[in-house]
Amino acid sequence: MSTQDNDGTTSGLTPGVSFGFWGDTKAGTGVFGTSAFGDGVSGLSNDGAGVSGKSTLIGVKGFSTDSTGVSGESLNGNGVFGFSNSGGDGVSGLSNDGSGVSGFGVNGVSGESTDGGDGVSGKSILGNGVIGVSESTDHTHGGIHGINTRGGLAGVFDGPVQVNGNFSATGTKNFVQAHPTDPSREIVYVALEGGEAGTYVRGSGQLQSGKAVLALPEHFGLVTASEGLNIQLTPRSEWLQLYVVELDTAQLVVREAQGKSGWFDYFICGVRRGYEQHEVLRTKR
Repeated sequence: MSTQDNDGTTSGLTPGVSFGFWGDTKAGTGVFGTSAFGDGVSGLSNDGAGVSGKSTLIGVKGFSTDSTGVSGESLNGNGVFGFSNSGGDGVSGLSNDGSGVSGFGVNGVSGESTDGGDGVSGKSILGNGVIGVSESTDHTHGGIHGINTRGGLAGVFDGPVQVNGNFSATGTKNFVQAHPTDPSREIVYVALEGGEAGTYVRGSGQLQSGKAVLALPEHFGLVTASEGLNIQLTPRSEWLQLYVVELDTAQLVVREAQGKSGWFDYFICGVRRGYEQHEVLRTKR
């Protein structure tokens, strides 16, 4: 059985060949399906591709107002396979309220690029370009897992990165800055590490008649626990016998044993509020 297209091209069922349904047109759509509640186009294959489309723009395109734009199922090959050789999308999905492309299986959505492009690419105007969710209860799987097998970078972020939770790394935490005079080199500083979630504030103070009262920054008190504060005092220009009269997260009071005036530097360390019981040694995850 076959049908006659508006441009005179014949399409329809072709028994005995490799395609269950075949369509060809020089101006319109090779195969077009629309459904108000089901699948616009559905393909099933036992050995090849459920639906295969080839175009210089979009290989396969499906649109549905209530269900699945394109649905494909295969017992041994690809449920849906799209190929494009002219800068378009192999498979393109559009949804007004759900997912443009949704995948369910051992790998929900799998993408591969062989020519310097993106294996999987996502873009959003107001939401998340790509979102990954995992329900794994161990610490070896994550919502997003990036792997590089050739020594390059497993992940690249151009812009600010926010972590809502703890951040762990088996290597160092660095900041990198361009060399000011040699463009072939860069400066790599490593974050200070220790066995606590430490905070600090530093500055200079002046003694008047052997006494200095200094107000500490508000932000230091907002994030630092009131217990466990330590301080270092260093006199400037001359020897001063300094000692601490009062120290909390809001104020520092320093005296000089002989009542001298002068300048000194201070360095105060504390622990982040809410993280006082940080576990340094723990069971391996």
